Amino acid sequence: MLFKKENLQLIDDFALQHYPLQRKLAELSSKSELSILKNKFEFNQYCVSENIPTPEILAVIESGEVTYQLFDDFIPHKSVFIKKLSGGGGDGTNRFKYVNGTYRDRTNSYSSEQLKDKLKEISLSNGAIIIQPMLKNHNSWAKFTPGSLATCRIVTAKMPNDLNIVPLFCCFRMPAGDLVADNYSLGGIIAPVDISTGKLGVAVSSTPKKGKFEFTKHPDTCNQIDGAILPYWDDILKFTLDVHQHFKTLFIGWDVSLTTKGCSMIEGNVTWASCSYEIPFQDSLKNTAYPELFEKWMEKYE
Repeated sequence: MLFKKENLQLIDDFALQHYPLQRKLAELSSKSELSILKNKFEFNQYCVSENIPTPEILAVIESGEVTYQLFDDFIPHKSVFIKKLSGGGGDGTNRFKYVNGTYRDRTNSYSSEQLKDKLKEISLSNGAIIIQPMLKNHNSWAKFTPGSLATCRIVTAKMPNDLNIVPLFCCFRMPAGDLVADNYSLGGIIAPVDISTGKLGVAVSSTPKKGKFEFTKHPDTCNQIDGAILPYWDDILKFTLDVHQHFKTLFIGWDVSLTTKGCSMIEGNVTWASCSYEIPFQDSLKNTAYPELFEKWMEKYE
């Protein structure tokens, strides 16, 4: 974003992140929910209790020990995806495809027992992890990804006067190449989404692809991004606004996917990063409704 001369001139306007303030307001307004929104297993269990569609968790491994498993078999015979129990930015993500009785990552094959040992090792060296089934994109989203799951990052807010839930902005995050996740920090591409229409803008990436950082078409699938309408946008937005009704936290950045089973809430984030607006929209967060809403809420808790 900042490689553009016109953006570099406005560098002092960009926030990029303001995690401490986000956490502070969340602590003041809804401290009891912080662990739910930070811990992916707690988030999953809360969603299940509230009948919110979310990917199931097959197992949790902490410090080399399996602390939770959904089925008697540690991992059913299916492809799985792992990520950190508490983490962000795609840190620690990996996938193991189930093919002909073995689980395969990019370089190795594992039996069920070997995979179990491998995942225990990962939890010892890289922190606690969760294991989930590998989800598939809805057919209408397949043109935006070479295979891995795409998501919307939708930030919603509670209004200070009546607690109504409103959308602030959305970006569409698309995997590229052989990435196992769609995160911009890993090299995925992100496009701005018009909240009213679901129309996509030009996508950008943190790493060059075919010598470019901006994309009107997906660099792998060659399908149009700029100007395309995100399929089922109205359903995705309504789903997200409805989910926020189950939470007290004032501002949440939601990761939502459209899978073969419909809308699915992947996770919610208190520290959703200002750059999730500023990078795809190439504009300062101060030009949205967020700063005014944030200040009004902070005034209530002074």
